[in-house]
Amino acid sequence: RQCSKEKTKKKIKKYDWCRDNGFSPKLDGCSGTGSGNLEKKDEKKCKKVEKTLKECGHTCIKSVDGGWGDFGDWSECSAECGPGTQTRSRSCSNPAPANGGAECDGKESEVKDCLLKECPIDGGWSDFGDWSECSAECGPGTQTRSRSCSNPEPANGGAECDGKGSEVKDCLLKECPIDGGWSDFGDWSECSAECGPGTQTRSRSCSNPAPANGGAECDGDASEVKECQLKECQTAITAAWERIPGGLTRISNGQSGVWGVNKNDNIYKLNADGTSWTQISGGLVHVSSGASVWGVNGRDNTYKYLGNNEWQQMPGGMTNIDVSDKDHVWGISRNNNIYRWTGSSWQQISGRLIQISVGESGVWGVNAANNIYYRTGTYGDVDTAGSSWQRVLGQLKWISSGSGIVVGVNSADEIFYRAGMSADNPTGTNWVKVSGGLMQIEVNKGEVVGTNSANNIFRSPVSPAN
Repeated sequence: RQCSKEKTKKKIKKYDWCRDNGFSPKLDGCSGTGSGNLEKKDEKKCKKVEKTLKECGHTCIKSVDGGWGDFGDWSECSAECGPGTQTRSRSCSNPAPANGGAECDGKESEVKDCLLKECPIDGGWSDFGDWSECSAECGPGTQTRSRSCSNPEPANGGAECDGKGSEVKDCLLKECPIDGGWSDFGDWSECSAECGPGTQTRSRSCSNPAPANGGAECDGDASEVKECQLKECQTAITAAWERIPGGLTRISNGQSGVWGVNKNDNIYKLNADGTSWTQISGGLVHVSSGASVWGVNGRDNTYKYLGNNEWQQMPGGMTNIDVSDKDHVWGISRNNNIYRWTGSSWQQISGRLIQISVGESGVWGVNAANNIYYRTGTYGDVDTAGSSWQRVLGQLKWISSGSGIVVGVNSADEIFYRAGMSADNPTGTNWVKVSGGLMQIEVNKGEVVGTNSANNIFRSPVSPAN
């Protein structure tokens, strides 16, 4: 503690007094700075001070404060890439501190930032975004979600992100409605009739696929029906004649029922009871029942029945007209010309007749000489004009074409049907006489109707021939 700075400073001041007042100093570099004779007690005190200063290393040699040398070169950058630091240093040697001189003031070294080059930054994936909506409103679909190589983005030659930028997963909001689809049709059934016209059916199911999840049922029919005929039925009139109340001059039997006109041109239709008649408005001399009802009046005007006691006048002028169950219409004009209705106009057919009939057995007619003719190519009630007229042996004044049978009456009101008829032999083999007497006759399917000269009405079944 005796060498503390404060104490040493005081002792140096006292020592300097001693040297100024004649004390002979013994410390290195010290010399007397004054003259005089010290008293013994002061001499003794000065020696004691000198001894203490010597013990504290004090000399009278001049002190030198330290001075910095120049900075050296900067060191290499501490980082090969990216931010780093460089340092440089100096020494307190210009001059070095001596004889208690002060140390250099300031820092021995300096540091500065450096950047040789930017470091490569490898890309990093961001978080995945939300899943997209399902790609399908119904049925299997997909959803996607994506991410970006932005956390961080690759830079300075750094690597791209490893992996995929998107993900896909399956989704199903709901099952799709499945509309029904038809299976293939099965085989046709057997013909419903052993002979004559029949039908065959075939069916399919709504199972290819079956409707599901609210899908629509199959559109269309589950079954089909087609006409068939294994062979022609040989038919005949049984001649079991039954009288129907009433009096008519002309009668017709077809798909639209039994119709007729009386001598006053009044029009009637047979009721379902088979014995009573309903009068229809209008006045005709001839009427024909088939798929539709046609007729002619006394002025040769042609009419088609529309229902509800309403008739529509049609083009042309006819004295005799006939319509089939397939709605094929043929007619005869007053000058005996032959016509066929095409749906919009009359097509003239070669030849001359006074009466004509169209039905399943084809188109038949008689001329003024009561000769009988068949129109070739019309068997089966097909929609055709045929090709030519074929003369058939015999003489009739009225003829009617039915299903597998043709009937007629001659000038003596005798009744006949044609035997042996078929598609292969449409004109049959021979005429068979039937008991009874009629002046006009009509056949349709299983029944013959007719009127006699007294305007009485009769009917008889048609049945397979023996």
